[in-house]
Amino acid sequence: QAPVQPALALEREAIRVQPGAGNDVLRALQSLPGVARIPFGLGGLALRGAAPRDTKVFLDGIEVPLLYHFGGVASFLPTAIVDDLTLEPGGAGARYGRGVGGVAVVSSRTGRRDRWRAGGELSLLHASAVGEGPGPLAGSWLVGVRRSYVDAILRAADLEQRIVPRYLDAQLRWESGDHRWLVLLIGSDDDLALVPDDSEIGIDTSSVTAFDYRARFARLGLRYRAARGPTTLTVLPSVGVDEVDARADHKGVGKRMHRVTVPVSLRADLTTPAAGGTLAVGVDVTGQRHAYDLLSTPPPTPRR
Repeated sequence: QAPVQPALALEREAIRVQPGAGNDVLRALQSLPGVARIPFGLGGLALRGAAPRDTKVFLDGIEVPLLYHFGGVASFLPTAIVDDLTLEPGGAGARYGRGVGGVAVVSSRTGRRDRWRAGGELSLLHASAVGEGPGPLAGSWLVGVRRSYVDAILRAADLEQRIVPRYLDAQLRWESGDHRWLVLLIGSDDDLALVPDDSEIGIDTSSVTAFDYRARFARLGLRYRAARGPTTLTVLPSVGVDEVDARADHKGVGKRMHRVTVPVSLRADLTTPAAGGTLAVGVDVTGQRHAYDLLSTPPPTPRR
């Protein structure tokens, strides 16, 4: 049996100097001991040789299905919104179930309350903007959005056959002034298409191969946290939607796989000092509804 490794914690300053991070907080995880990234397009992590589905990722207590856009190009969350992250590569406590490989816990940053500020980033792959400040409901707001523009560059290049990737993510965070209430809304949208150029005269479109893969998810969570002395109560219900849509067309034969998942969860825990230590009692309930749509069109009947 492999020894249990202690949790690895990274704060904002440590993330900035972490090798391999590339100014992306969650990409720093790939450089930590015992971490491997799974193949292109799946966007997860394999910890200590365990299956990627056994690695769980939580943002402020809300489980998210994907960690990266297109397997590691960029994470689903901009660095400007992250406060800290903790990686437990095996042997995580009972607080996080269904993750025998390990758990990655990400905490978002509280927005400023004095006045509104805005910033942005322009890289070779994407452009992003983040704004934070006071607002309605007597709390702090933090809003972020990011979109890649590689697809626009490739379309402008007008190649005969091109792979066109595009990713988009957005975040909305509100926290009350007394830190009791937190509302978090996040979303991610990836699209990867193989686009043939059929504009040339005389091309036989029946032999053209086209492919389109789209994966997106959204999460909405409401957290309530109350403290009375050393005793703390946290309640976090959340709901979301995951969608995967893959289409392919080759020589007149079309195939499609469309899957929609609606996860609903409730996490609650109570911690209090007891017997010279800390007593923690909690509940973690989750349910999912799946819907599948499979389509395969028959090939065209040859003419006699």
